[in-house]
Amino acid sequence: MTQKNTPIATFLLYGPDPHTANKLVVRIMEHESGKIRAEKSWHSAESDIRFDQTAYQQALEFIKEQGADPVAMSDRLSGCPHVEGQDYPAGHSCPYCPAWEERDNASHRSS
Repeated sequence: MTQKNTPIATFLLYGPDPHTANKLVVRIMEHESGKIRAEKSWHSAESDIRFDQTAYQQALEFIKEQGADPVAMSDRLSGCPHVEGQDYPAGHSCPYCPAWEERDNASHRSS
């Protein structure tokens, strides 16, 4: 049973399109506030990161080190791997991932 002060881990996948994951992000959040207390990411330029056993093992070790329980994971990619305002101008679509331009990240439907 999870205690209220036990942090929660989120396991998120991102990619250039809704079918290919090249970035894995694990966020450790405070149970009560939802505040992010730690975050770590892994990238793969060569292949889909979902098949990278080393990245998954390192992610699980990170979660264990942080004492997080439970772990939440979406059944689909969360969106583009690039960071708005860092990799491209805020308020614009990502120029590197046109497949996400017309998609709503929450529903994954084209607009």
